[in-house]
Amino acid sequence: MKLKVLEVAGIDLTIYKFIVPLMRELKENGFDVSCAAASMGATEKIENEGFKIHNIDIKRKIELVSNIKSIIQLYKIIKKEKIDIIHVHTPIAAVLGRIAAKLAGVKHIIYTVHGFYLSNKIFYYIEKFMAKYFTDYIFTVNHEDLVFAVENYFTSPEKIMNINSVGIDAQKFDPDKIDLKKIEQIRKSFQINATDQVIGFVGRVVKEKGILDLINAFILLSKQKENTKLVIVGSWELGERDNTTKGEIDELIKKYDLQDRIIFTGHREDIKDLLSMMNIFVLPSYREGMPVSLLEAMAMKRCVVATDIRGCRDEVNEDTGMLYEAGDVKKLTSILSDLLNDTTKRKAFGENARKRVQKLFEQQQVIEKQIKLFQKLL
Repeated sequence: MKLKVLEVAGIDLTIYKFIVPLMRELKENGFDVSCAAASMGATEKIENEGFKIHNIDIKRKIELVSNIKSIIQLYKIIKKEKIDIIHVHTPIAAVLGRIAAKLAGVKHIIYTVHGFYLSNKIFYYIEKFMAKYFTDYIFTVNHEDLVFAVENYFTSPEKIMNINSVGIDAQKFDPDKIDLKKIEQIRKSFQINATDQVIGFVGRVVKEKGILDLINAFILLSKQKENTKLVIVGSWELGERDNTTKGEIDELIKKYDLQDRIIFTGHREDIKDLLSMMNIFVLPSYREGMPVSLLEAMAMKRCVVATDIRGCRDEVNEDTGMLYEAGDVKKLTSILSDLLNDTTKRKAFGENARKRVQKLFEQQQVIEKQIKLFQKLL
């Protein structure tokens, strides 16, 4: 009889973008796999992959009544589907999923930490309590989180493993497989000239990602270099978590008359094509677990610049890109200016970056580490 696995995350987009490759491998290894998450537009894509998805309402913040309702929904799914293993992701969903699993008597509870979210003491104690009493095994996506969890007695060393990111498919993100005609069409659609140098960002357009720092750095840079464009790939995240950033950015662009030089693409699926037209990829985040966008850029041989924070430090070293202190706009501007002037350095960084991804962050390597644990549970 097949063991039943339920993957749980806050939203279906997280499942689709980061967890489906693991689900495919689990299925191939004889597990019965389904998932649960709030619907944010990826449910049909997950179903097309051959997986059952339970759409439930999971708030992305602590809200007692709503959180209890989510626990009840998950509990009912677990009992009805007779789940043997629950594998949780993302902070709030991970807490709610583990409580539901414990109440339902699930045999094995696994938690992948996509970066501990410890912005205040309350989150610290919640994470520690849940790790100690509601979790059988923990995967971290970076080494710093593993060390932190062990040193602070969240769990014992034998119950935690660093899987080194969620992994990148370097066969998919391969600069040698790019259609140059398609890239040219994309450049034309955004009115990017052949002589323009492109700085790029891929991710959620929110303050936490350092997007305002990047805009301000580009404002300073634009005064020095007229043939530069900034391409921001990703959706605005408005509402409860970040309702002022868009207004601030709009004001800055208008004030400095940069409407033609700062390009917002919105959500895109052709990430590898957009990366391939960037001269420099920037990730100015204040908090990350193990940023996939940075690995994708590195796999595409892009010159990368990132903040010197957890996760980014695991991915970027002195041979593959540049790190700077989060929030230091002047330093970011200086780094970008120097790199735009140095084609040789950019190329060397890009070549080394792809080799590093292939050596340390290949998706199959990451998945195999997790599969071994699942197979032990058999």
